[in-house]
Amino acid sequence: MKIKNQILMVVNPISGGIDKSKLIEAVKAEMNIRNYSLEIYKTSDDNDQAAIEKMIFKFQPERILVAGGDGTIQLVAEV
Repeated sequence: MKIKNQILMVVNPISGGIDKSKLIEAVKAEMNIRNYSLEIYKTSDDNDQAAIEKMIFKFQPERILVAGGDGTIQLVAEV
């Protein structure tokens, strides 16, 4: 049985040349307030697709948040 309130956040830390640390901390804080369990995956171009697939299988998130550009969105959509 799937556990509810699980969120996976996939972050491309170099997308747009913008530091994502403040965004990650804001999401962590909000998920804590809402009593959600959050897992974060930062892309690295080192077999990201397989790593994301493994996280989805293991964590079984209700939703996936994506912080990145078109390539990151495409990667997650393909998984």
